Amino acid sequence: MFVMKLDSLGAHQWTILRGGSSVEEARGLQVDASGNVFVAGYTASTDLDSQSNAGDFDVFVMKFDSDGAHQWTILRGGSGDDFAYGLQVDASGNVFVAGYTASTDLDNQSNAGDFDVFVMKFDSDGAHQWTILRGGPGDEFAYGLQVDASGNVFVAGYTASTDLDNQSNAGDFDVFVMKFDSDGAHQWTILRGDSGDDFANGLQARCATTPSDVVLDVKFFDRVDEEAALSFTIGRPLILW
Repeated sequence: MFVMKLDSLGAHQWTILRGGSSVEEARGLQVDASGNVFVAGYTASTDLDSQSNAGDFDVFVMKFDSDGAHQWTILRGGSGDDFAYGLQVDASGNVFVAGYTASTDLDNQSNAGDFDVFVMKFDSDGAHQWTILRGGPGDEFAYGLQVDASGNVFVAGYTASTDLDNQSNAGDFDVFVMKFDSDGAHQWTILRGDSGDDFANGLQARCATTPSDVVLDVKFFDRVDEEAALSFTIGRPLILW
């Protein structure tokens, strides 16, 4: 994987490459207020930055300073495949990662289906805080992740389960949005879809003047790749449009 820095005029500042003996895929990137760079993805290497790999693919998170100097790398995974796609850093420097896993033993969490959603939290030094898994008997895939000013975590993706968190599925795949508090406790899950397949691949928070006005926008595509969007208030899953 590589990370590049360009100035505001597009002039190249630096490029760094990082990898092991096999494949690394970088999927999420965030920059904090101090210019530190965080990258998340997944690796098949057994020797990435002297870290051990527990399965075929494990989650990695890397931190670089504003000059591109490597600070740390962490790997996290179980006996199955683990894929990270979403990455967010809060105001305190805590790092949140979301994705999906086929492991039945990821951080001692139980897997309900072939692939389940996971969310992980690390502190600014990369120390693991918690991992949560969420899923039904079918597959769940998480791609979008947002963290609000209170540390609440929002995750978007799609599911083939017919009873994910007691929600009904209208088609083969439906869009889901989940909310967790800052300790990883589940708050709510909503599903949205029609008789076809619906795939969520992005999540964005629009912050207004008060916390109650914060809106989550979810981009998704149906079976024929028609783009649509949903919006939700932050406190409860009220569909605005």
